[in-house]
Amino acid sequence: MLRFNKITIQNFGPYYGTQEIHLMPQHGVSFIWGLNGFGKTSFLNAVRYALWGSLANSKHANRPIVNFINEKAVANGENMMVRLDCDYNGKHCVIIRLAERKPYSDGTTKESYDYSLSVSLDAQTLSQEDALKFLSTTLPLNISRFYLFDAELLDQYEKLVEENNDNAELKLEIENILGLPILD
Repeated sequence: MLRFNKITIQNFGPYYGTQEIHLMPQHGVSFIWGLNGFGKTSFLNAVRYALWGSLANSKHANRPIVNFINEKAVANGENMMVRLDCDYNGKHCVIIRLAERKPYSDGTTKESYDYSLSVSLDAQTLSQEDALKFLSTTLPLNISRFYLFDAELLDQYEKLVEENNDNAELKLEIENILGLPILD
């Protein structure tokens, strides 16, 4: 099992500079609570970016990572980084995704950055192939809504129930929201 201990966010979304969030070391569920517009979804998106290197909107379409680089950081020519410090089966695990600004680029396009992933277990850095395999099997993206749940998704469920009378279409949409098929 992978348990997050510390999350370091640098220039991601509304987070300018370097922010660290330390999570409780006990087993269980962590809740992030706050008023609307104060960065809860951005925090989850930073974790998603670190784990899978991509983000999707509510319609499951990929969103360009460059859109998540903090505007002030873009103006100042700075990089974006998310680091997850975790425990994995008794080993210290570090996952780092970096968007490094290329010299003389304006920072507004995906081509303005070099993107990298680093995963280490007990200070042993994994190859890119092993790192991607580790992440896809340890925390599969297709079920991520169960362990990185954003309560804003509840609005999607409510809209589907109110607007949709076709049970087959409703079932498909709920499967898309949940990220896995509904059991019959």
